[in-house]
Order: sequence, then C-alpha cells, then structure tokens
Amino acid sequence: MKHLAAWADLWIGKLLNFVAISAYAILTAMIVFMVIARYVFQWSIIGPDEIALIAAMWLYMCGAMIATRNNDHIVVDFLPEALQATRWAGVHRVATGILILIACGFFMSIAWELFHTSLERPQRTPGLRLSQLWATSAVMVASLGCFAYTLKSLFSGERFYQPQLKE
Repeated sequence: MKHLAAWADLWIGKLLNFVAISAYAILTAMIVFMVIARYVFQWSIIGPDEIALIAAMWLYMCGAMIATRNNDHIVVDFLPEALQATRWAGVHRVATGILILIACGFFMSIAWELFHTSLERPQRTPGLRLSQLWATSAVMVASLGCFAYTLKSLFSGERFYQPQLKE
C-alpha cells in the first residue's frame, strides 16, 4: 500500500509541476503578447487578459499545492526553534498540523461554495466568453489538494516545519 501511495504521490507531483510550468508559460506569453500588441502596434485586443488571469489562478493554486506537498510553507520559526530540543516539540508539531488542517478545511468549504455557485449560476468572461469554471476549478482543486497533503503530513508524522541546522 505504501508503494502505491508513493507512486501516486510521485505522479501527482509531476502533474502539479507540469500544470504550474504550463500555466506560467501561458501567463508569460499572454502578458508579452499584450505588451507588444499595445505598445508596439497600438492594438487593443480583448481576451488575452482573460487567458492570463485563468493561467495565473492555476499557477497560484498549483504553487499552493506544491508548497503543501513539500512542507515548504512560509513560517514564523521562533517557537519551533525554541522547542526543538524539548518534549513540547511533538505537541507543537501536532497542534500546528491540526491548525493547518482546520485552515485547509475552511479553505475547502469556501472553495466549494465558490465552485457550487459557479455551477448554479454559470458566468462567462466578457471578451472570449470563457466559463468562470476554469478559474474556480483551480481553487477547488487546490483546496482539496492542500487538505489531502496536510492530512497526509499529519498522519505520517512529517514535520510541518523543518528547522535549518545552524553552523
């Protein structure tokens, strides 16, 4: 079972990296195109900004999942470093994991409301008439992914903060 979980984690990681790199490439291409069109050719084109926004949503949400998967969060490290050599370090690790899990659950409930509203009242972008589900699905996928990776870290005993060794 562990082998299957490790294999799935590997492929999910590769998929996340692919989506993030693809979204980054699309975002960059759209911004470069809009700048050249506007300032070189004086064209005002409707639509590339909508594609760039959707790509940015997928890039940011994949970035959140990658950070959660790698336990590579932005942290305030005073307390974990102070507790590192004490018996309270384990309590702190579990408490941190539970708080992160609660925050991810809250994020998941908000994402579900956003996604559900997008399904009930479909909206389209004004220029290209793209479905808003392209952007809201990124938030929904990220909320599920972050929750799952936080749950995995909590139950596997992984640390949510890895203190750096001081030389």
